[in-house]
Amino acid sequence: VDFIWGRALTSGKEGGAAGQAFAPVRANAPMRPPLEPARVIGLGHVVLQCTDFDRTMDWWMRHVGIIASDAQILADGSVNLAFCRLDLGDTPADHHTVAIAGGIGSLYMHSAYEVADADAVGQGQQVLKAGGWKHGWGIGRHYYGSQIFDYWRDPHGALMEHYADGDKCDAHQPTRYSRFTRGSTWMWGQDQPKDFEGVGPTAILLLMRNLIKGEVKWPRIKLVLASLKPSPRPWLK
Repeated sequence: VDFIWGRALTSGKEGGAAGQAFAPVRANAPMRPPLEPARVIGLGHVVLQCTDFDRTMDWWMRHVGIIASDAQILADGSVNLAFCRLDLGDTPADHHTVAIAGGIGSLYMHSAYEVADADAVGQGQQVLKAGGWKHGWGIGRHYYGSQIFDYWRDPHGALMEHYADGDKCDAHQPTRYSRFTRGSTWMWGQDQPKDFEGVGPTAILLLMRNLIKGEVKWPRIKLVLASLKPSPRPWLK
């Protein structure tokens, strides 16, 4: 983990708050967003997977001072996923700057970049499609953080996300707890693709290796699999 201190943040719009998406008011002027690459405001968050959730979460809380905005629990009551924000006191911070998930290995999952607004997400998608990039998931709106999202894969298969219109919380907002499920990460849009769940030969080999090494426990993996089994949208056939 690398930290950079002292860099000034700007919104990309003079006079705006850092990281704030644009919300223009228009009259007698139809919306004609340009077809151009999404204008990135900055790195919004990263998502990490770990084999020991409690120890990893404790490290981040002690050394970085993060606050869990939303935490998802398994059937035994243990937390397996936390969306964490920076503690900026009375100043609202992004709903999450780092998300930590318990899983089969210690992995970097994806990084997310805030863009100017929802039109930047949509027009940026067209530019990336035209450029031959591999689409990952979206467009949709997340549940935790409320961002309008769009995911893409680089030539090596790594995920990145463009998003806009995310939630902010100050230090007084308590952590909210909910069940860990497959459908709890988005409100509308496409169902989450199967490859987001880490299914495949590489994942199976990683799981077997870490089970043998004792870094992951099969009873906990069973709890995670049981949480992912129900249909995320039972009303959609």
